[in-house]
Amino acid sequence: MRNLTLSLVLSLTPVVLTASENPPVAPAIEAAILPGADFFARFDPAAVERSPLVRSLWGDAVSRLAARLESSGIAASDIAEVLVSARSESVAPEGARRGERADGVPAVVAVSLRTKIEPEKLTAFLSALWGGRRTASRSELEGAAVIELLPASPGEPTLLAAAPASGTTVFLSTHRESLEGALARERSGRHEALGEELARVNASLPSGLEARTILLPAQLWERFAATREKGSEQRTPTMSERALLPFRGLRSLALTLDLAEEARIGIVGEHADPAAAKNLEVLLTSLFLPNLERLLAERLGTALRLEDSLEVDSEGSTTRLTLRLGAEDLMPLTERD
Repeated sequence: MRNLTLSLVLSLTPVVLTASENPPVAPAIEAAILPGADFFARFDPAAVERSPLVRSLWGDAVSRLAARLESSGIAASDIAEVLVSARSESVAPEGARRGERADGVPAVVAVSLRTKIEPEKLTAFLSALWGGRRTASRSELEGAAVIELLPASPGEPTLLAAAPASGTTVFLSTHRESLEGALARERSGRHEALGEELARVNASLPSGLEARTILLPAQLWERFAATREKGSEQRTPTMSERALLPFRGLRSLALTLDLAEEARIGIVGEHADPAAAKNLEVLLTSLFLPNLERLLAERLGTALRLEDSLEVDSEGSTTRLTLRLGAEDLMPLTERD
């Protein structure tokens, strides 16, 4: 009996060791995460689309996109999840025209589908997402079907879409190197993990969110500061520069959407300086709520008072804003919908 037990242990040892060396395979959608990414977003488009708040604010655009998707043979309900990963070097260099960058931008959008997409549907799917008329060409890369939608006019990027053999994940990009990396990671199963700072912020957010977006703006601030130094001190700041100034010095900025029982919009900003975090609290209180109320009033034709639904507080170097919209708040939106 002792020999039988020893033999059994010895026979199972390679299996146990192999299992410990091969952790569970990450979802294919996570192959889109870029090395060195400082922007990350992940959301459930079906849940977001069903929200009365989203439909009231962007209902027309959502309906048009859904109709275009239907025409491609992929229903909006077929999209299970979307993940976006980018590096802030995707900001166009100074002096470049809008959309102009020879090699596209280092970013990948991964779309997880509930149904397999055939290569012949990929062109229609990409055209539906982007809109407009473009010349398409087809090739293969890393064993995946790749569709290129060529620019419709000078200065526009080439749009790339790739569907690996599984056919249930589609990678979109305007940057060939980023697309190649995503396909190689998907094929090998060895995905890029979120960087330490992105992972820390992501772990600090509530679970069960329908949408989350995280930006680490350090490189953006460096580019912004360099641009200001090159310009004349007498130069009037542009609108985008004026919009960025109040947020200068942020370590991270996260936007969240929770639609489980009530609509909860969250903004979390981290500063290196606690005093700056307090300033951000004042800024968010004075700008976010009035602008949201104005936007809803324009869409609904009736005013909504949301002061009691808003919570803003600072703790150390972190500022949190949470807007909770319960059933009573959402009722006018639901009735309109």
